[in-house]
Amino acid sequence: AQCRALSPRAAVHEVEDPVNELFFAHPIPAPRPVVHFVGEVLPRKGVQQWLEAFIALKRRFPTLRGRIVGHGPTAIVERLKRATAEAGISDALEFAGARPHADISAAFAQGGVFCLPSLTEHCPNAIMEAMAAGLPVVATRVGDVPRIVENEASGLLVATADPLLVEEAVGRILEAPNWHRRLGERGRAIAAERWTASRCAEAHTDLYGRL
Repeated sequence: AQCRALSPRAAVHEVEDPVNELFFAHPIPAPRPVVHFVGEVLPRKGVQQWLEAFIALKRRFPTLRGRIVGHGPTAIVERLKRATAEAGISDALEFAGARPHADISAAFAQGGVFCLPSLTEHCPNAIMEAMAAGLPVVATRVGDVPRIVENEASGLLVATADPLLVEEAVGRILEAPNWHRRLGERGRAIAAERWTASRCAEAHTDLYGRL
């Protein structure tokens, strides 16, 4: 989009990056009441909306657990931790900090829903990784996200800055285990079609052949 803005007549060819093979390594997990966040712990990533939705969801699903992976300013992380403590759910939410792919893929392999309610975004690798792992995705209609997530097929897309919509979307998935699994299966299929190393290499080769 930025390239087209600079030169509207230019031919722009997009080739997507591959997802780390670790995220394809495990079978599609069984549905579990877990909500994952992976990304910078910053306001633009919608982490405040994520937490507000999680607190509300915890009232509806008592066994629900959550995991926030990513680094961020200490002041922001501590504010989120205080809000979690005030809600009385500190034992249900892990602030894991920055973690390597092996750790994230292993956590995804245990199941759950991936939720990234960003306020602004380009093409988030974390969503692609979650889909490769077979997790249903809840995300916002920003940047290239609607080109990645098939609404109602591999996940659910909602408007930005509305924790109630995030809560409703995640809740719909948690309440329907069979649909939960179908969403994950479709996400894995999309990832296998588009983001394996071999598929991306083919796309690059094809592009160079047409230039």
